[in-house]
Amino acid sequence: MKRLLTCLVLMVCFCCTVFAQPTKKEAQNQKLLEAAAAKGKPVPTESTVRNNVSAQAVLIPQVDARRIFGREIANRYAVIELNVGNKSSDAALIIHGVFIDYSGWALSGLTTQGPPLSASGRPFEMFQSTTNSNHVASEEYRVVRDQAQNASLFSGRSWTMRALTLAASIAGAYPFGLTTLEVKYFNAFSGVLVPGIEKLWPDGTPEQLHRISDYGYRTNKVIPKESAEIIICFFPIERFLTPGFRNLFLKSPALFFAPLQMLADKKLDKDVTSLLKTIDKDLDRDELAKAMPCYVRIAREIDYKAVAGDVLREELNRNAINGCLNVFGLTKPDANGKIDLIGASTGSVSEETKNKFANFLALDFITHMSLNNVSVTVDGVMTLDTSSMAPKLESLKFDSADCGDDRRPCFWSDLASDTGTRTGTILGSYLTGGTIEIAEATDLGLTDVITVPEGSSDQLLNFSFKLTKPVPTGKKIYFKVTKPVAGVAALNAEALESRQLEYVVNGPVITEIQFNQTTSILTLNGEGFGAAPSTLAIKLHPPSGADLDLKPLVDSSSTDKLLVFRIPAASLTTAGCWKVQVSIGTQPVLMPEKNGVLVAPTLNTPATLDATTPTAKKIIVTGTGLDSVDCTGGALSYTLVNTADESKTFKLEKDASSDSTSVKFALPSLATAGTWKVKVLFDGKPLTEISLTVP
Repeated sequence: MKRLLTCLVLMVCFCCTVFAQPTKKEAQNQKLLEAAAAKGKPVPTESTVRNNVSAQAVLIPQVDARRIFGREIANRYAVIELNVGNKSSDAALIIHGVFIDYSGWALSGLTTQGPPLSASGRPFEMFQSTTNSNHVASEEYRVVRDQAQNASLFSGRSWTMRALTLAASIAGAYPFGLTTLEVKYFNAFSGVLVPGIEKLWPDGTPEQLHRISDYGYRTNKVIPKESAEIIICFFPIERFLTPGFRNLFLKSPALFFAPLQMLADKKLDKDVTSLLKTIDKDLDRDELAKAMPCYVRIAREIDYKAVAGDVLREELNRNAINGCLNVFGLTKPDANGKIDLIGASTGSVSEETKNKFANFLALDFITHMSLNNVSVTVDGVMTLDTSSMAPKLESLKFDSADCGDDRRPCFWSDLASDTGTRTGTILGSYLTGGTIEIAEATDLGLTDVITVPEGSSDQLLNFSFKLTKPVPTGKKIYFKVTKPVAGVAALNAEALESRQLEYVVNGPVITEIQFNQTTSILTLNGEGFGAAPSTLAIKLHPPSGADLDLKPLVDSSSTDKLLVFRIPAASLTTAGCWKVQVSIGTQPVLMPEKNGVLVAPTLNTPATLDATTPTAKKIIVTGTGLDSVDCTGGALSYTLVNTADESKTFKLEKDASSDSTSVKFALPSLATAGTWKVKVLFDGKPLTEISLTVP
């Protein structure tokens, strides 16, 4: 019995040596993945949401995959670490799928295919879908976890520990006929040795299962905005590699990324020879290795031609690689750049030439065996939490009123139409919970600005307001949407505001008024006048008296952006600033800041001097029509000149207390006692001189 017990203990120790697997704490999982990725091979990667998402893939070597995820997973899957970065500042990424596409891989056996068809050969309906034979999807983490968990039940450690537990149970159930010492040995075996071996030989499966759950690909995985995640994808090797290639892939995955290395690595002699025989039984490894430099040179020239076009023939000659073409039984390029088999033009291609060209085809096939022709694709959608996003305004549209839509003048002037109520919709994004504001509402008489929740959504917001007075055409109205901040973001801001959306009231716009005093021609510059502005009502409002209607006096030189009026000089009898008034019906047209025409004023002489405040004496010029602040085409300017010495000249600036009948100026400090005159210029031309005596 002692001998039996000793053998059993030795068997356990031997099993520990054979089947033991190293484990890591949960905190070291990330380092394990990083170290494995550093040893891995980069894999071409694509992303269907490429505007916002970046993705890089790396193949984890089998030895690292076995340590991190277990022997079963490492032997059955190509384990690829996918680093997905979401660059979007406002949207999260929801991953719907990850798959490899091997349609461009030499070993896939696939050709370019058109749209997928059903079994009957007809296109699929809108409500139907199908798989793509070029794609191999990653298995979901739950399937991989269950597979690893099931395989762990039959691992060497599991079998050993169950056998030891069974032996301890049997020994404890049959103590009869044993000596006290033997009973003591069995108790020590079951109570001390078996638990001790279990501690000495820990089970790494639970941690491996946790890693699969933590990092394994799962559908609908969310990557927050401006964040990155590591996703481990598991692609079944049996799906795209036969047993022989599978063994070679597990043994040396680098060959599947740089397959020409197999011709230079003598340690793979047996595997390479077997592979070459499957391609062509007459292929010789040494011959292919010798021809490899020429193949690489020719392949690079062919790639260069794809970019540089007709330069190929020149490059071939310049690089003197015609000898390389002969190595593969190929001719020099002819005048058209065509390359053919030696003897093909005469129909007598020798067996030697065919064998040489077979080497070229074999090298080309081996090159396209590279997994660099296989890409990993991330498929998903961008989504976001609109409650935390500032509203974005894109456009605005108004509903029609009784008198028509917002392109008709009555829309902005007829207060009786729909009782002055106007409704519309703002289009944009992230509008849920928003409130519409109009910056100029008070100035324009827009009251009862209301956000209408009925029919509104995250992309549109309905509103209404009421007109209390006509709004000038050409007036700019600025709309803004504000919404409260929800959640933790409310600690940093009280509200989320959109940028202002500009709306211009439809109709003519006047940007400048010009008036020629000599020809009495009034010119209005702007937009939207029309070739024949029959709908415009244009008047001159004098300082006193009746308005002058200019509509019948429109000149034939008027255009859509220019209105010209010839005003009879006899009509402008009142001196002063005549205001230009333009309207469409009752709706006013937006006017520039200076919207008046100054008619030559009358001035009284002499000027007087107000000396009530000796330190601030003021010159006073009186008359009519002297106020030209809001007028154009005839501005008044004043200069003080010494009568005896005209070199003593001072420009006069009007005092703020001036009006249309009295203009006041501060007496210059250098204007000494004597006789002076005030020169008045109108429209840049001398109008009159007014005498002034300075005591």
